[in-house]
Amino acid sequence: MWVLFASVFIASADARSCIDHAYEHMEVERVSVESGGKTVDAPPELHPLNEVLNSGYGGKGLLFWEKETMGFSKFYLLDRVSTPDVSVQSYLTSTAARTLETSCGYDVQYTPILPGEYPFAEEHLTGAKTSAGIDHPRVVVAPDRKQVELFFGVGPTEYRAVYRVTCAYFDWETRGVKRCSLQ
Repeated sequence: MWVLFASVFIASADARSCIDHAYEHMEVERVSVESGGKTVDAPPELHPLNEVLNSGYGGKGLLFWEKETMGFSKFYLLDRVSTPDVSVQSYLTSTAARTLETSCGYDVQYTPILPGEYPFAEEHLTGAKTSAGIDHPRVVVAPDRKQVELFFGVGPTEYRAVYRVTCAYFDWETRGVKRCSLQ
């Protein structure tokens, strides 16, 4: 059993290291859903979501999903960068200056998640260019990167779901140890 585990771990590590950029993860938890300026129950069309990562589009796209199941996963593409808070700007600049040497023999840039607006681009699993389940979704990462909002519609009703960022990290830091940054 140990040998099987070791070979699975090595294969996983090798696959992750042949990347085109070192992308960031943001763990999130939903704190509210609003419609018409009032707090409401989440509509059944809004499935659980708990992670945002910028693994697509060279770091300019977000994947918002339920990590454990890959559920309700959609890609969003950066449309407008927001001016980050001063402390966040320092983090973004220093992180973007870093590189990672992959086991495939090349270096890649670190790509932090940028504050801004990310309209829907495509469904993760099917590649469909029309959003499934919710209408015209758009993600907004706050200038302080402590909050992520999902704006969407269900029929004629417009919603805003607010998520608190609980941890932001890169997989390639200390192997096996997740170091959270909220910058």
